[in-house]
Amino acid sequence: MTTTEAANTAPSRLVRSFGRLAYLDPDRPVVTLFSGGLDSSYPLLRLRRMGLREVHAVSVDLGEDESGPYKRLVAEALGARLHLLDRRAEFADRFVAPAIAAQAVYLGIHPVSSTLSRPLIAETAVRLARSLGAQAVLHTANRSQNTPARAQRSAGTPGVRGRLLDDPERHEVPEEMYAWSRPTAAPGAIELLTVTVENGRPVALDGARLPLTELIELLNRRVGAYGLGRYSGLEHLDHGEKVLEIREMPAAWLLLSTYRHIER
Repeated sequence: MTTTEAANTAPSRLVRSFGRLAYLDPDRPVVTLFSGGLDSSYPLLRLRRMGLREVHAVSVDLGEDESGPYKRLVAEALGARLHLLDRRAEFADRFVAPAIAAQAVYLGIHPVSSTLSRPLIAETAVRLARSLGAQAVLHTANRSQNTPARAQRSAGTPGVRGRLLDDPERHEVPEEMYAWSRPTAAPGAIELLTVTVENGRPVALDGARLPLTELIELLNRRVGAYGLGRYSGLEHLDHGEKVLEIREMPAAWLLLSTYRHIER
């Protein structure tokens, strides 16, 4: 085995804290997963202050990303090179299509969505890192964003007690927060849609054969115009914690319902 082969097969050290960033070689590239938000922007600032000369921020477009110009502005301001990588077709073919056939629904509440994306996002980041000869792939995802803040506030103000608890089943979401499922169809309007399924895979809409990515985009607009495909429920986190999450998936709602109807 050559030295290069040994280096490629040797287990890498995990960077579990900002303190371990000090072990990074400032002359070798680093790849970071980047959403444009505060939690993924802060590491770019830290890496720049540490003097790393080549930082690559990677953002993977799986079909919902329209914030490319903003992300580029933030990344470049923090001294990183942004890679906007379109993986929509691969995501649809490798992950979405099997999920439709599997009727992948989380605890009977909502279609599995973000969970499907994580393997492809990680795989894409690793591909980029290998092509660049990067020494590390960094991300800022964690098990819970709430626990540290709650613990610190409780320690600082031990006398604070709440008398009423919010009912997680009763909540309102401002209509402007939705992108696809704002009702725009005329009241009482009826629209007939025909979805063709072959071997468990949607292949055509109203007789027109389309790539799965385009079919989903069309369904999100047409089905969403009737306010369909909205989901709200409690997401289960580690240590018994739960968080209320709101989703809109008009295309997923229709495709899963269609497939279930065929099965019956």
